[in-house]
Order: sequence, then structure tokens, then C-alpha cells
Amino acid sequence: MPLSTGNLKNLQKLLVDGVKEGIFLSVHDVADGGLVTALAECCLMGEHGAHLEIEQEEGLLKLLFGEAASKAIVSLRGEKVPQLKLMAASYEVPLSILGHVSGQRLVVNGIINLPLSELREAWEDSIEKRLKV
Repeated sequence: MPLSTGNLKNLQKLLVDGVKEGIFLSVHDVADGGLVTALAECCLMGEHGAHLEIEQEEGLLKLLFGEAASKAIVSLRGEKVPQLKLMAASYEVPLSILGHVSGQRLVVNGIINLPLSELREAWEDSIEKRLKV
């Protein structure tokens, strides 16, 4: 769901404060390429896989590939989840827990199940890389 400008401002405050408080291990925007691209980039940069079960059947493709500057992916230790939930509620920022970091594969609802080695190969062999843009 796109956020209003006010909610975008709240999201930014939440992310900045979460970083200051040491809640997050990583933070990534969901923009170019959508959620799946952002997840793949997170996995490649962090050298860890992710297993996600997204509880949204209708509009799943739009959610996975839709671009939105008003969304972010964060990773954090399990014991920090209650603190994040409280912060998100106090900032009036919608929060969805999508899954967990583990292994060497990106798995999304059983639809996507790729080893990081294949993701890295595709990323390194992208058009931009071939054209040296």
C-alpha cells in the first residue's frame, strides 16, 4: 500500500531512529525492481539467503515487483522484533514480517527458490555490467 507523504516522513524517522538505537542489522529501500529485487540485493550484499512466506495471494506479483519509494526492508535479530513493532505503531508505520534470514537461497512462497550463486551470476552479468554503464 503506498504511503502518504506524512507516512513516508514517519517511515524515514522510524528508520533513522531504529538505526540510532541499534535495532537494525540492515536497511534497504524498495524502489527499482520492487521487493524481489531489493531482497536479492540484500541477500547478495549480506551473503545470506532469506526465506519468506508472504500472506497475500491476490496481487502477489504486484507486491513482489511493484516499485515504491515508500517501503523499506529491514533485518534484525529476533529479540528486537517486539521493539520494532512498538516503534512502528508509535510512528503509525505499517509493518509486515515477511520471513527470516538463513541459508544460501532466496525463497519466496515457493514461487522463487534460487541459490545466491545464481542470483550473483545474473547480477554480475547484467546489461549494465556488460555495457559498463
